[in-house]
Amino acid sequence: MGLDTVGVLDIRQGCSGFTYALSVADKFIKTETYKNILVIGAEVQTTQLDFDNEGRGTAVLFGDGAAACLLSATDKDKGILSAHLHSDGRYIDELGTLRPSSKFKDIITSENVKNREHHIHMNGR
Repeated sequence: MGLDTVGVLDIRQGCSGFTYALSVADKFIKTETYKNILVIGAEVQTTQLDFDNEGRGTAVLFGDGAAACLLSATDKDKGILSAHLHSDGRYIDELGTLRPSSKFKDIITSENVKNREHHIHMNGR
């Protein structure tokens, strides 16, 4: 494509990654760092889903997906009006996956698989 001087930024925020990337792109445009930014988001969740009876409560909530959005500077009074990014760590154990994660040194072992720690889990139905 001949894009040897194009910068790339990898934002890993799981489900909220595309929202975070749009916010970062918006700031680059508003500060006139760049005039055009292509935001691409992709996530593969099916490798962590448990499709048997025990895991079907979360398997129906997630899937694989991708999206792209081109943001461009404009003189018009349009665009992203504002972005507010927040998090609340109190609920970290309510929905997620135990392994792999940065919380533990060992990634996936046969014991982790036996204990089903590599699948997405949810507190609830």
